[in-house]
Amino acid sequence: MLSAKFDFLRPSSPLEMPKRKGDKHVSRSLKKARKDRKYKEDIEQVIIQLFIRQANLKDFTAKYYFKTHTRMSAYLIGAIAGYILHVLKGKKYHISRKLLLVIWTAMLALMLGCIFAGHDTMLGPEYRKWDHVFYNTFVRPTWSIFIAWMVVACVLGHGGIINSFLSNKIFQVLSRFSYSVYLIHFVEICLWELSRKTGVYFTEVGMLFDFWGHFMFSLIISYIWVLAFEAPVTALEKLLLR
Repeated sequence: MLSAKFDFLRPSSPLEMPKRKGDKHVSRSLKKARKDRKYKEDIEQVIIQLFIRQANLKDFTAKYYFKTHTRMSAYLIGAIAGYILHVLKGKKYHISRKLLLVIWTAMLALMLGCIFAGHDTMLGPEYRKWDHVFYNTFVRPTWSIFIAWMVVACVLGHGGIINSFLSNKIFQVLSRFSYSVYLIHFVEICLWELSRKTGVYFTEVGMLFDFWGHFMFSLIISYIWVLAFEAPVTALEKLLLR
């Protein structure tokens, strides 16, 4: 009888401890054990997914990311936008405010969709084949359509506040270095990341410093690159084509 009354004092796993009415300690232990077990299961799933993604990353970059034909849609949409601007050059094309509002709303929705819609698809805990196929198929042409519309609308005088912002003189200065930054930044980031000797713990502040560090370093190197290569070639081209 006495041993039966004091069974709850025996050392045992929290999962095996009997839950008694009013026994808060047992209830807390059970909840903690279940939470710890769920946490371990989640960690195991994350590790498995990381190994799978690491194995597929090489195929993704080699067969999709660096291939020229996978970016063909952006080139074609840009060419079409350039042709439209050429045809409408010097002409005034009136668009009603209601139609402009509808188009801008649709384009901004497409832009936000490209940025946020694929987050769970690309970074979620589970691999969803058809979600990946749909997102990777349409994200580049959709983004290109938004950029093309923004350029055409601004040139035709329908850009509004966006045109005023993008027409700022500071962007004229940065545009001289944008292509050089594009060429340099990837190499600079690879050199930095491959030179690390220890693991990196993600923090918002650390990511902020990484971004601005890479950006400013790429900008400085691109400035030297432009002065050394692009500016002399541009000056020579002007002399030859005068």
